[in-house]
Amino acid sequence: MRGVRRYYVPNSIVFITSITYGRKPLYNEKENQEIFYTTIRNSREIHQFKLLAQVLLPDHFHWLLEIKEQDFSKIVKTVKGNFTRNFKNKNNVSGSLNLWQPRYWDHVIRNEIDLINHLEYIH
Repeated sequence: MRGVRRYYVPNSIVFITSITYGRKPLYNEKENQEIFYTTIRNSREIHQFKLLAQVLLPDHFHWLLEIKEQDFSKIVKTVKGNFTRNFKNKNNVSGSLNLWQPRYWDHVIRNEIDLINHLEYIH
C-alpha cells in the first residue's frame, strides 16, 4: 500500500479495523459470520497472535491483537484473503470478487489507558 505508514512493534497489542467493500452488510448473515470466525481460527496456525477482543459488525470488524511477529499486516492479509476464498467456495463464486476495502486502520496500543479505551470501544 503506497502512502500508508504502519508502525510495527514486536510483542505489542494492535487495534485493527477493516471494512467491507462499499460497506456491504456481509456479516448480517450467520453463515458469513461462521466463515469469518473459522478463518480467524485457521489463521492462528499460520501466524502467532492472540485475539484479545473483537467485534464483528454487519460491514466491518474491530480487533485487539497481541502479536509476536512484527508485521501484523500479514495477519490481516491472511484473514481477509482466506475469508474471500472460503466465501467464494461456499457460494460457488468463480472469478474475481472484491469483498474488502483495500486498506484498514491500525493503532499500536501505547499504554494501559490506551488498552482500556480500546477494549471499552469494542465492548
